[in-house]
Amino acid sequence: MTHLTVGESLFPVDVRFLTHAWYTRALMLGIKRKNAFFDLLTQQTDFVVSSAVQFQAMLADFGNANNYVQEIKAIEHAADQVRHELGTKIDEAFVTPMDKEDLSALADRLDDIVDCVESASTRISIYKVQSLRPDLAPMAANLVAMTKKLQTTVVALGEGSKLNDIKDMFVQLHSIENDTDQMFRAALGTLFETMQDQPVQIIIWKELYDRIERAVDKCEDASNVVESMVVKYA
Repeated sequence: MTHLTVGESLFPVDVRFLTHAWYTRALMLGIKRKNAFFDLLTQQTDFVVSSAVQFQAMLADFGNANNYVQEIKAIEHAADQVRHELGTKIDEAFVTPMDKEDLSALADRLDDIVDCVESASTRISIYKVQSLRPDLAPMAANLVAMTKKLQTTVVALGEGSKLNDIKDMFVQLHSIENDTDQMFRAALGTLFETMQDQPVQIIIWKELYDRIERAVDKCEDASNVVESMVVKYA
């Protein structure tokens, strides 16, 4: 191929082709990097859901509670590793698909949920709880529902969904959180009313209720971060 004369391109190839090739490569690299971040966030949500499901299963199979405690502890450890990997990736990246602060905030809230569930299950073992109060299971069911809906919003965020596509999910999350708050207050009222002569049991059960209610609150905190990100990057 001969070079072109004055006034024409001096390159032996079509510059438009080079520009298009560079743009395509940059686009694909950007998509790959975005997927890497959201793959880790999705892994975090997998652990969030798994921890809640295992806690609910423990309540239904309470005779084998210690097995579930160990399983939830393993989930929490694996979740911490993913959070660390994601944090390292965020810190090292020159460009991230979304603001580093937003990605870190979401990752932290997801990690907090698993920590709360692990804390609740561990206390059942430490305090050697022998029998369950009936108002814990409905709270755990709400927690499972919230984690699954939260996972849906995180996946939708990674897929670039618009707010209108998932706004009902945020409304549902907020509604479940309010319902759980009412359960929590009712459970505490019943606890103090029926266990006045057993202060140690009051302390134990107040902590258990508090950990699950806090996990639900963290789910709503995470959903608020996701909602903000969806609006910001729409």
